[in-house]
Amino acid sequence: STPRARAPPMLHKSLLIAALCLVLAVVASAQELPTLNIDPNGVSTSGISSGGFMAVQVHFAHSKVFKGTGVIAGGPYYCAQGNISTAFVSCMYNTMPISVDTLINYAKGKASSGDIDDLSNISGSKVWLYSGSKDTVVKPNVMHSLQTMYQNLQADVVTNFTTPSEHCHPTDNFGNSCSALASPYISNCNLDASGQLLAKIYGQLNPPV
Repeated sequence: STPRARAPPMLHKSLLIAALCLVLAVVASAQELPTLNIDPNGVSTSGISSGGFMAVQVHFAHSKVFKGTGVIAGGPYYCAQGNISTAFVSCMYNTMPISVDTLINYAKGKASSGDIDDLSNISGSKVWLYSGSKDTVVKPNVMHSLQTMYQNLQADVVTNFTTPSEHCHPTDNFGNSCSALASPYISNCNLDASGQLLAKIYGQLNPPV
């Protein structure tokens, strides 16, 4: 058999030196994060669409850390159950109903094993939920299931499921028409969703600037 060609020792040495220089350059360029004036007891999660699902995942996983969450067009914890088909048929188009009890039991099991924080932390959490009544991407029933999940865990929940918007982040003065399904998915629905979300979690806000 033909012997394999070997790289010259000098090449190995040069590559090693180059890699070491790269690591040292990255370390040298790293800057220490500044100290910020953040109340560790006042941290929350929020998101829209896939970000809304992620906000719920993070809230459940680290409920000891986060005081609440705001979700726009998202859905329940562990909704897809690791299955892409379930993600579409249950967690988006909702042609197959979501079993909230199944998802809560799963969460309880993960909490018992220590994989996520104890679900008792969710009791009293400030939760604001929004689903446009004309949303064709994440159907409103998905968010109704999330509402049921949070209420079963004794969270303090406020919802807005009556605004006739498509899949979007609603504002009171900017964006597409409220019924549009179009990038950047920010729509003028005469509703300050961000303000209502933050007010639910943090109370009275300073006037917007």
